[in-house]
Amino acid sequence: RAKVDIVSNKIRQPLVAGNWKMNGNAALVADFNEKLNAVQCETNVVICSPSTLFHHFAGDSFSIGAQNVSHLDNGAHTGELSLEMIKDAGCRYAIVGHSERREEHQESNELVALKAKKCVEAGVTPIICVGE
Repeated sequence: RAKVDIVSNKIRQPLVAGNWKMNGNAALVADFNEKLNAVQCETNVVICSPSTLFHHFAGDSFSIGAQNVSHLDNGAHTGELSLEMIKDAGCRYAIVGHSERREEHQESNELVALKAKKCVEAGVTPIICVGE
């Protein structure tokens, strides 16, 4: 159920986000499109798939999110995705600070905070991970 945020006095909708990690393919996306678009719910649903699958998603019953985003705007940063790139691909959300990114890529709290700040400035909602 929606709850009123005491600080801002705004209604907050529950959010359920699924992180596909390094899994999935076009057939799985087609299955998800069919099933998720057939369901009506009051919860915001976000699918965070590998970026190679963003363009396969279609529907109004869920949103797309990136599994990570760079704090840099552009440049020679192989494998990174900028906020402009994920927005152009239809993402409205981005995971920042995932434990795997913190551990495997030594992402610090400061970097996670910077990524979250840049997301907000760009109009992308950060999904900030703060623990396992």
